[in-house]
Amino acid sequence: MQEYNDNIIVYPPNKVLERTFNYSEVPTVHKSLMFIDFDPLRDNAILGSSNINGTLWEGTTFFFRSKQDLEDLKWSGYYVGPTVSDAKFLDHDQIVLAEETGDVQILNIDSKSRIEPYLFHRHFSRVPQVAVLSKSSKFITCSEKTIMLVDTSSSIKLFFPDYHTELIYSIDSSKGNGNCFVSCGADRKVLIWDRRDNNPASVLYTNEFAALTSVAWNPSNDDYIVCGTEGGAVYLVDKREPNSFLDVHHCFENRIHRLSFNPNSSQLAVCGDTNEVIVFNMEVGGLSKVYKNKEQKGMVRGLCWNKDVLYSCGFGTKVCKHII
Repeated sequence: MQEYNDNIIVYPPNKVLERTFNYSEVPTVHKSLMFIDFDPLRDNAILGSSNINGTLWEGTTFFFRSKQDLEDLKWSGYYVGPTVSDAKFLDHDQIVLAEETGDVQILNIDSKSRIEPYLFHRHFSRVPQVAVLSKSSKFITCSEKTIMLVDTSSSIKLFFPDYHTELIYSIDSSKGNGNCFVSCGADRKVLIWDRRDNNPASVLYTNEFAALTSVAWNPSNDDYIVCGTEGGAVYLVDKREPNSFLDVHHCFENRIHRLSFNPNSSQLAVCGDTNEVIVFNMEVGGLSKVYKNKEQKGMVRGLCWNKDVLYSCGFGTKVCKHII
């Protein structure tokens, strides 16, 4: 047993002293906006912000009843906890939230817009992205070299470790098939998954030059997948022609952070470690740039479409609206 300053007794000896922190009771829109998502059937939206500059890193997830409330930052509900990395609507009254502690929270939204944690699942390290499987109560997450699939209706969890040989950075689900999804990571590979198979993953594409940092599956045409690299390039891949690509565009001098398809068309929004947002039209066999915007003050972190309007958020507490 050791004693410090006659006031603090530490047992067992050499135990690390840990201060107890309480999260804020009053919600704050922190300077780092990390994600944005819309309920696909309603105008409801969620926005995640993190304080990553102070001694206590905390995050707040806000719920908005309309897109106008989102633009004005007039939230109806909120949840305060650790810093956040991503979130998606699981249903109109449920959110799946990824925290940088490795926890994945299921949050319920009641009729008064209050947000309460319902249950959580744990990874051992940061969860960079989540995706909801089409027309189901299932979602997937990635952390380190493992993908976790959770069925919220039965609480069944499936783990898929070590199919990637290095860190997984991004995942996305097929909107046409609730059993299929894609992933990419630092091993420079895009894996395409079908959870019904005995060997669920196969290599769709391997990049020769750089780690793959983001992936998205076209909801309008299930044959096409795009991936972004650490070097700032976007590749268009056809799942019917593995181990090759149809088109490539160099977007930034920095890594690609997020890719987001317009669910009503083949428009693709791209952001990276810069303040720029680029939109492409996906045509037969290629991508053509149709829009570029530098309105965001800092790096863009979140992209989401509401009908045919694109919203973005990032460092700087501003939600930007892009009419293409």
